[in-house]
Amino acid sequence: EQWAVAGDGDSGTQLIRIATGEVTRLVPAAERDHSVGTKGTLAVAASSDATSIASGGFDQEITLWRDRKEVQRIAGLHEGFIMGLAFGPDGRTLASAGSDGRIFVHDLVARTARKLKDGWKPEASAVRFSTDGRLVAGGGDEAFRAIYQLATADMPSKPQQRSGAVGGRAPTTSVVGLEFAANGSELVVGYIEGL
Repeated sequence: EQWAVAGDGDSGTQLIRIATGEVTRLVPAAERDHSVGTKGTLAVAASSDATSIASGGFDQEITLWRDRKEVQRIAGLHEGFIMGLAFGPDGRTLASAGSDGRIFVHDLVARTARKLKDGWKPEASAVRFSTDGRLVAGGGDEAFRAIYQLATADMPSKPQQRSGAVGGRAPTTSVVGLEFAANGSELVVGYIEGL
C-alpha cells in the first residue's frame, strides 16, 4: 500500500492513498479537543522507512506522527511559520526551516535541537539532508543557500546569493527546493523569481 503526504496550507496534513486517491486527514490533539482552531500545514516530510511524518506551518509548531498517531510536538523554537522540513536518513533527526530565518536540526530521540542559522533575514524555506546525513542544505529568500557540516556546524560552502537586475530593479528570488545528488557532491537548487 502506497501513500503520499501533503500539506495544503489550509486543512492541515493529509495522507493520500495512491491507488484510490482516498484522503485521510491527520488531526493534532489540540484540534481534536477544540483548544485551537485548524492550523494550516505549509511543510511536510516523511522518514525514509515511511513510518514517521512531520508537519508544520502557520502555528509555528512541528507535529510528529508515527503510524498515523501524534507522538510529539516541538514548539517554542521557531518564531515564524514552519516552511521546510526534512528527515535525516536515520529517521532520528529532523531539520526545520522557518520564515523567522532559523534552521534547526532536531534530535528526535533526545528531544534536543541545535540551531544552524539565526535571524529573520533572509527567511529560510527549504532544508535537505545529504544521503549520508553529514550535511544539511538550507535555502530561502534572497536566493540564500548554504550547506552545513553537522559534525562541526561549520559551513563548508559560503552562503551565496544570486544577483542580477531586471529593468533596473533587483529581482526577488527564493529557493523553493533542494536535493543532494546520490554521491553527496552536488546540490540541485530550485528557484522562483519575480519582481
